[in-house]
Order: sequence, then structure tokens, then C-alpha cells
Amino acid sequence: MKVLFLTVSPGEGHNAICKALAGFMKNHEENVETKIVDIFKGRDNFRDFLVNKAYFALCRSAIHFANACFELFKKRDYRKEKVNPTTFFVDKRTLKFIQNEIDTFCPDIIFCAHMFPAVAVAKLRHTFNSACLKAKTYFIVSDFDVPPCTELLNNIDYIFVPNNDFREGLINKGFDEAQIIDSGIPVDEKFAKTIDKEEIREKLNLKNIFTALVMSGGDGLGNNYKLVKNLRKSNNKIQIVTVSGRNTKQFKLLEKYKSKNNDTLLTNYAFVNNVDELMSASDIVITKMGGLTTSEAFSKDLPIISTKRLPFQENNNKNYLLSKNACLYIEKEKKAYEILDNLLKDQKKYNEMKNAIKFMKKEKSSEYVCKFMLKQQT
Repeated sequence: MKVLFLTVSPGEGHNAICKALAGFMKNHEENVETKIVDIFKGRDNFRDFLVNKAYFALCRSAIHFANACFELFKKRDYRKEKVNPTTFFVDKRTLKFIQNEIDTFCPDIIFCAHMFPAVAVAKLRHTFNSACLKAKTYFIVSDFDVPPCTELLNNIDYIFVPNNDFREGLINKGFDEAQIIDSGIPVDEKFAKTIDKEEIREKLNLKNIFTALVMSGGDGLGNNYKLVKNLRKSNNKIQIVTVSGRNTKQFKLLEKYKSKNNDTLLTNYAFVNNVDELMSASDIVITKMGGLTTSEAFSKDLPIISTKRLPFQENNNKNYLLSKNACLYIEKEKKAYEILDNLLKDQKKYNEMKNAIKFMKKEKSSEYVCKFMLKQQT
């Protein structure tokens, strides 16, 4: 059995989903060979630049304009379009590259973690009569928001969704009921493990007090330094753990702040591989609203406070989870500490958020997705 995972790297979320699923198969399934392919990285430097550095530059400099354009694009009447809006990214060279990967690897299963490879696979299935394209094909909605251009994927065999709230939207885009699978967003199986809070705090040299985990995503899109300074206005004794990802500027600013203020309740990290442990040691996470990060926090029953300046689907993730009482939102960055102080005073609200999370989270999502795909091969 061969499984080909196709991804694109605007951040780490799409890649992490592929790694979570491939890791589960490696650990629990015999005779399964997996391969993860980023369709741009190392092959198409220009498009890789656009979906990475250019994307994050836009998010930092013109986020409100970008989000407004994104919402307009979502509302367009795609039935009147003469040109596929993904054509620039899914060009002939990209199609040829993916076709070659499929013909060389000959997968039984093709899993697409991003819209661009999914559109390419759908187009190849429609255009070419390749034996390898008789593989079962899958796409995942990895946010709490149906992405634009999903209507181009009707000939993908199955589409995984975070929950059944998104079923009607996909049916309206032409999907059959049987194609839509309520799976949750897959996370690494280590997030499902129960870790004692006191023990993990001792292991990480943290004090056993209320702890806020401040994260800005793998690519460090956020201002952890400004947020920490604001949180230190709190009337409460709060331990703060920061993860700035690849944003070395933020990491260095926080190191200077910690040293200058002798802040013994601040622990500062750059890029880490033990987010599951940090979440287990925390009482709340203040973060961007990526679908994967949100699902990881839910796996740990960890309430979320959403940071400001969220791009595209992350902004819609925030709006959706606010409607479910599963997160709070820092509308004004200067008031971040007040939101946390108010939550600490309102145990009922804190418990309501935790209950909402327990209702929404999907247990063992990676296991479910893997076993579903493998079962279709029998």
C-alpha cells in the first residue's frame, strides 16, 4: 500500500497534517509506504516565494485589505468564471510535476493537504487516463471555513471536514453527501496523550502556577514581545511561556526584556518540537487561529484567546469559534491583560469555554482519517 501526501507550505499547518498522518501509518500500519511532497518547494522558487514570504509580508503590512479581498473572492459567482482562478498556481509545469510524481510512486491513495495540489489532482483525473490516477483521492478542509475554489474538487473521492457544520456549504458547491466525511482536523497522535500538569511543569522547569502559552505560529507571524509587555500589566501572578517560531527578532527582543526586567516567570522559546508538552503545562493559549493549532489546543482541552491581525481563514476560524463560545478575542492589543484578568475572575466563563471545547474536539482524528482511507482499499 502506497500513500502520497501532497502539500504546500504557507506556514507549517498543511505540512504538519501530512506528517501526523504519515507518522500514524508508520507507527501502526504494516506494509504501508508513505511519501510527502511539497509541490513548489525546491522546484518552483517563484511560486514557493509567493505562498511563503510574499504571503506573510502581505499579512504583516496590509492584513485588513487582504482579508477584505479574500471575503470578496469567496462571495464571487464562480459559475460565471471563464478562467479557473487557481490557474496561475496550478500551471502546466506543476501539473506535469505532479503527474510525474504519481506515475513514479504509483500510490494507492493520494491525500491533498492544500487546495493547489487538490485542484491539480482533480484536473489530472479529469484530463488524463493514468492508471495511477485510479487511486483513491482525498482533500481536507483544515480550517473552520470552507476555502474558495472547493467547487473545483467535485471529482475528488472524499473530502474531510472539521465537523458537520460545513456539510451544507459543500453540498451547495456540488458535493454528494457521501463524499463528505466528518473527521476533525488531524493532529499528531502525541496530542491525545494525557500528561500530568505538575509533572510536565517540573520537567520544563516551570512553576506550578497559572500559565499562559503565547504562540505566534511556526513562521512567527505575530508580536509576542508587545503582547508579553501588555500581559505584565495584569494584577495576577501569571507565568508566561512564549514560542516565537522562526521569528528571531521577536525571540531576541523577549530575551532582552526578560534579562532587563529579571522576569523569572517568563520562559522564552524560538522554534520547538514539544508543543504538546507546553500545552499540557499551560492553562490557556494566546495564539493565531490556524486550524491545526486550534485543534491541537482542543486536544489538550486548552481554552484559546485569539490574537489580532489574523489572515484569511484564520480570521474566519476566530469568528466561527467565537460563535461556539470556544475562544476569546483580543480586539484591542492594549487591553489583552484585561481579557486575561477578567477570565481569571470568571471561573464560570473559563469552565464554559472548556465545555465548549470538549463538545467540539475530535478524539484521535489522525487515527480516524488513516483508518478510513485504508478501509476504502479493502
